[in-house]
Amino acid sequence: MFTSIPALRAELAALLTAALPTEWEIVPDLMAANVGLAPAVYIEFKELGTTSARGEELGRGTVAASVDLVLADPRTADGEAESAVEEHVVPLLQALDTHSDLGWSKAVKIRLDSGPLAWRVSLTTLVTL
Repeated sequence: MFTSIPALRAELAALLTAALPTEWEIVPDLMAANVGLAPAVYIEFKELGTTSARGEELGRGTVAASVDLVLADPRTADGEAESAVEEHVVPLLQALDTHSDLGWSKAVKIRLDSGPLAWRVSLTTLVTL
């Protein structure tokens, strides 16, 4: 369980830095960023507030947080990066599986509004407020 949203962001950044090649940028917010010139993974918080997890009520002050990781490469538009992004999805999922406080539910290929193909990985974790 994470003690705060900043702690969760920091842990995700550390995990992503270890799991992805060094040229990948870690961007803390999908909404504030444009796809730049380098491959990147964006962290997008989707929801806070559910009071149950796996059918059990959570304690007071604990919520389930839904977070998406979006892996994108600007070269996708000209056909170079679709496979380059795909080759990093499985190792990232394997890294997520080793973390006891993070659970991923699915990875889906999407197209960003800016054009590149990307992978969206949905995570859930517990956070205290």
